[in-house]
Amino acid sequence: MMSRTVRLLIADDHVMFRRSLRALLELDPCFEVVGEAGNGRHLLALVDSTPADVILLDIAMPGLDGLEVLESLDEVRRAGVIVLTANASRDEFARVSRLGAGGLLLKDVELEVLHAAVRRVAAGV
Repeated sequence: MMSRTVRLLIADDHVMFRRSLRALLELDPCFEVVGEAGNGRHLLALVDSTPADVILLDIAMPGLDGLEVLESLDEVRRAGVIVLTANASRDEFARVSRLGAGGLLLKDVELEVLHAAVRRVAAGV
């Protein structure tokens, strides 16, 4: 059990997915979603104004996609990013790894796996 609340930002262009993810995460009192973004530009603005421990970042978004957002973040912030995707190609997986993201998960992952990944990334492991 974590001794502090993990603050999260969620970036996904699908409102229903974003809000559902928020509701599922906040069932656990260890997690607090401090902001949501529907596109990459909005997320970058939030990152500068909203302290967060972990960012859940969709790859496929209009405007700046998740990989472009990841490239825009500094190395420390990249380590706190978990990239979410419906289906990752080998190239995407390699690029996410090369950019230093904290993790890459498929969107159909079990909730317990997502919780564990968020805790791991928040702990810097």
